[in-house]
Amino acid sequence: MWDQEVKKLYDSPWTEQYVVCLYWTIMTMTTIGFGDVVPRNTWEVSISIVVLLLGGVFFSFMVANMDDLVSRVNPRTRRHDQRMQSWETFFWREKVSSRLANEIRTYEETVHKKNVTMLPDYARHQMSKTLLRNVTAYLYRHVLNRLPVFKGIDGACLTEVRCLSLSFFSSSCI
Repeated sequence: MWDQEVKKLYDSPWTEQYVVCLYWTIMTMTTIGFGDVVPRNTWEVSISIVVLLLGGVFFSFMVANMDDLVSRVNPRTRRHDQRMQSWETFFWREKVSSRLANEIRTYEETVHKKNVTMLPDYARHQMSKTLLRNVTAYLYRHVLNRLPVFKGIDGACLTEVRCLSLSFFSSSCI
């Protein structure tokens, strides 16, 4: 039976052969498989191709929307991803050395992984700048202490570095 189908296809016009080959390719790529119900003529094969492609597009759309919904659940991770994307663009545009780029990536990942305590809004607005700076430096002390570049620096200098880096990056996560 199968040999007869192959002979029939071999003797068909090139357009029909092309359509059947395209059908076979799309069926394989979409991992639908070749089941009991199969198209019998060129028209049915063509309709099957269109339906398979539309199904693939619809499935891709659904997966993209699910990804978007999941990323909205954790806005902190989304902000981190956007920040990392900005850094990667900066590294490429400014041709930053891989050593420095890796240090910045390590810093960003460490800041992201640390569960930062959010200061209440009233504290940000009512505290003196010096006290707010010291609280912020305290919250991020472990981040900079883990980086090899800052090993052996005294506490006062490290506090200044923390405050400088926090003002450089973002104060929105304080």
